[in-house]
Amino acid sequence: MTAHENTASFRSTRASGAAAVQINTASEDRYATLRTYTLYVPNYWYGPGGTMLPDEAEGSRTARYISDMISEYKFPVRLVRRDELSELILNTRKPLYYVNYVQSLADKMISVVNGLTGEVLYANFTGKSYRPKEKDFRDLNKVVLEAK
Repeated sequence: MTAHENTASFRSTRASGAAAVQINTASEDRYATLRTYTLYVPNYWYGPGGTMLPDEAEGSRTARYISDMISEYKFPVRLVRRDELSELILNTRKPLYYVNYVQSLADKMISVVNGLTGEVLYANFTGKSYRPKEKDFRDLNKVVLEAK
């Protein structure tokens, strides 16, 4: 598949606010699969007060921020360390889905990637926004919930 063909398989929708959600139309029916697979969320994101470290205290402000955020996703979800996620991806023999977060200046991208194939199933680009938020996981939850 060429890069052009891959790009052509995405359609854009306008979510509430400034977010433009990119949905891989070739994979919409696979969103329903996310209902049963665990979604892995790396714990190296920025919380309200800084980076969440592997030894972050459970009751800390940052840990609560992350916990509240991922609780918006109502399907199986697990917070993992970066090294643990890397091992899971390298050793998987079946689909493994994880959340990826990229910040580029004032724009952020939240995506769900199949660790077995590298396919991006879902991507949400938000301009003038920093750090993953509860709304990002609510938006993802809605897409999975409404899948065929």
